[in-house]
Amino acid sequence: NELVRESKAARAASEGWTGERRSRPSGLAEESVALHNGEAETGAGAMLRSAVQEEKGELDEGPHTEPGGLATMLGSLSLRNRARKLLVLDINGLLLQRIFPKDLHGSLARSYDCKQNGRLIFLRPHCRSFVRWCLEHFWVVVWSTGMRKNVLPLVSFTFPEEGQQPAAILDQNDCTPTGVFHTGNKHKMLQLKQLQRLWSRPDIQRLDGGPFDPHNTLLLDDSPYKAIANPPHTAVHPMEWA
Repeated sequence: NELVRESKAARAASEGWTGERRSRPSGLAEESVALHNGEAETGAGAMLRSAVQEEKGELDEGPHTEPGGLATMLGSLSLRNRARKLLVLDINGLLLQRIFPKDLHGSLARSYDCKQNGRLIFLRPHCRSFVRWCLEHFWVVVWSTGMRKNVLPLVSFTFPEEGQQPAAILDQNDCTPTGVFHTGNKHKMLQLKQLQRLWSRPDIQRLDGGPFDPHNTLLLDDSPYKAIANPPHTAVHPMEWA
């Protein structure tokens, strides 16, 4: 089982979740390395690394020095004696990209995966393998700042397997408006994803592994400003898939 977990983690780290912005899919593995890059670790990266060390009995043996980023650390976590944690995933910009045909300009050098509401949908390479792996190891919540009528079809397309669905789907009605509008769109208000609103939901707290709080919840979102109202060290911000 340990070899299977490590194999999955290595595959997730190598199959498309690394690379530079725009030209190749950006990655969770590189994001973890770039997050601190040799400095004393704090926050989500340190929390995950500590969990790995605790599982392997290394907490009294000094810092963990094995190479690898967030994907490798996540893959090393054993769930045999550990309650599932809560993983909150953004969708647009993290798992996929929506583009109007007029804005394409060859920015994504491959064909689109589907078309919804007049927009071209590009899944991030190996996205479905990644979300399938996440569902096996965590309670997954999808949280978008989009309208629910637009979010639900995207979730259905990204999570197509029956019985392999997020524990909850949140949309802009669950976000906190800031009163500040996007610089590129005067009609689009900036919204925050306050994790306290998620933790206050009875359906979330009833999941095995609860109660959920800053110690066992992690938000993955390519927009750091959306997490500014949350407790420290509860978010990781991979580069946008664009």
